[in-house]
Amino acid sequence: MYGYEIYHEKEAQAVVESIRSRKNSHAYIIEAAPGLGGDTFSQLMACALVCSQKFTKPCGECTPCIMAKAGTNPDITLARPAEKKKSIGVEVIRHINDDAFIKPFSSEKKVYIIDGDIITEESQNALLKTLEEPPEYAVFLITVSDSALLLPTIRSRCSLITLGPLSDKKMYEYIAKKYPDLTEDSAFYVRYSNGNPAVLDALLSDAEFKAIRSACADILTKIFSDSYEDSFYVSEFFDKNKERLDDILNILMLMVRDVVFLSEELADKVVNSDYRDKLLNICYRIFPQKAVFAEEILIKCCEMQKRNVSPKHMGMYFALTVKEMDVD
Repeated sequence: MYGYEIYHEKEAQAVVESIRSRKNSHAYIIEAAPGLGGDTFSQLMACALVCSQKFTKPCGECTPCIMAKAGTNPDITLARPAEKKKSIGVEVIRHINDDAFIKPFSSEKKVYIIDGDIITEESQNALLKTLEEPPEYAVFLITVSDSALLLPTIRSRCSLITLGPLSDKKMYEYIAKKYPDLTEDSAFYVRYSNGNPAVLDALLSDAEFKAIRSACADILTKIFSDSYEDSFYVSEFFDKNKERLDDILNILMLMVRDVVFLSEELADKVVNSDYRDKLLNICYRIFPQKAVFAEEILIKCCEMQKRNVSPKHMGMYFALTVKEMDVD
């Protein structure tokens, strides 16, 4: 869209229209999890704000647009931490406050893009005065992964744009375009990445993740087996792969839910379709209630993880508790 790779076309179109009609706010919070394009979205907004055209902004062809795309437009300022600093300190914001009252170099607007994830509380307080009484040409774009990280006083003075996870449809389109060879297990990656293309990219480039997922399918078979000795195998697996425990619990949760779906003849909801045969074998051997119970125990395991319970003990608890469940 307009030369920028934007995942949220509807939100982008709405804000562009407000800029074209001169109804834009003087300050925005652009809330987006990492990987959902918050930075690119703010760059598109900045480009539209400095574009020299009235009705087609951002045109992508005028000098301000070309310079904005190249990151050299003097009327767009990207707030950066001071040298050797990791956060945006008060000295950076004070400079922005002073600069905001200097008229734009060549555009109608002057834009400041600020990373809300690394701005200090003191710096936010320093920005308040300018947000309260900004010059008419200044626009502030604060990108942040979670707007709750910002002070309430900052939030109250900004318009909020939330860029949420992509729909399954958009994720499948993303896969079809970037990973045309990914077919049978695409449903799993769409569900597991939770609408975030960056997460999906990381998963598909992680060879260890694929191995962990395959091992989880074997683990699930042992959890639902009649052998109590298999509990030790599960316990050792959790302990050996404790650095990937988040992945293990999430994968097992999806697989257990798939067993429930298969038992209820809801095959269209199964996300681990490439492990269908293995999951069906489990489904044929247990009562559906046992799979539902296993899901409940997995939720408890997630709670145990937050309390730093040993992965080895957690694995043993999971396996033994499921095996000892009585189904009347």
